[in-house]
Amino acid sequence: MRFLRTKLLLLMCLWLPQIAQAAGDPAVTDSRLAGPIYQLIGEYVGVSPSGPIAVQVSTQKGEQSVYAKVFQGGLPGIGWDHATPTLLLGSTPLDASELPKPLRVELAQQDGSLTGWVSNGQVVLKDGIAEAVLTKVVRSSVSMGLKPPANAKVLFDGSSVDAFKAAKFSPDGNLAGGAETVDDFGAFRMHLEFRTPFMPASVDQSRGNSGVYIQRRYEVQILESFGQDPVFNGCGALYRQRQPDTNMALPPLVWQTYDIFFTPAQFDAEGNRTHMAQISVIHNGIPVHYRNVITAKTGAGKPEGPEPMPILLQDHGDPVVFRNVWIQAVNANSAPTTSTAGLDQTQSFLPTSAILAPEMRIYGGLK
Repeated sequence: MRFLRTKLLLLMCLWLPQIAQAAGDPAVTDSRLAGPIYQLIGEYVGVSPSGPIAVQVSTQKGEQSVYAKVFQGGLPGIGWDHATPTLLLGSTPLDASELPKPLRVELAQQDGSLTGWVSNGQVVLKDGIAEAVLTKVVRSSVSMGLKPPANAKVLFDGSSVDAFKAAKFSPDGNLAGGAETVDDFGAFRMHLEFRTPFMPASVDQSRGNSGVYIQRRYEVQILESFGQDPVFNGCGALYRQRQPDTNMALPPLVWQTYDIFFTPAQFDAEGNRTHMAQISVIHNGIPVHYRNVITAKTGAGKPEGPEPMPILLQDHGDPVVFRNVWIQAVNANSAPTTSTAGLDQTQSFLPTSAILAPEMRIYGGLK
């Protein structure tokens, strides 16, 4: 018993530098310390008799088990035909003492018509007639590492946090949540990269929660939402106002990108709103909001008004971190004449050949 206690203490000492306590669930911030079950989490692609298919393997929210979703045509954002994905539940709990060696999790549709397993970088699916073997891949956004234009303001490049109020570095040298820009902003194009922690025992809004508060009024949600259905408070959502067109969240501990194009609301001399704010959000290279109006402030946002305000990278208690953050102001002094004219100014900054391309870089054997 003493040996076991000593071994446990040693393991805790090794983990503590990379783990933050958040909402009662140890939040792992280093994939090397995420445990064997994390190696199963991710995306898999292959071909079935009916054509290309893809699978996302993730963890059930707070239920200590894994699940898989089968997408016909390919992955979200790159081939998926938008038919409802097939859900397969995993049989193996996350309790490390019960994990087989080598790690293999059996998968099954509720009615048993589709079964399979995930192990060692592969998913195998069987429908009683045919078998499909899918290989694990790792995607990276086409805008990952995007360099700022010459007239952009660099907010964070890893060298300083001076562009933010009360900001701090994370233990690994990235920008921690809770950073609010020193400057106020009106219309802009913004690029940022973020990483959510691995929190398999947490649920819903307690799972890698943060957000981009535009003008402190409108939140583009950040959440560990990989493998989930798109919802109005999930990753990529205009918080509680509009769900993303597609859930483009990548697995926890994988760097992701937001490219945000924003035109503020317009007001007349009496303070009456004449035009709603508008936004486009490109999540990991795929548009999830495109020229959409923002009908009101979101959640805990500040009241709408004509004055520019700062941007807040929210600290919601989870160790979400940021890097390569820059912003390009857009001249929007003249009031738009239609509900979309204001956003047209920002659209001229949109690199459509790259950011709007319906594809992402794929590694792991695919081109």
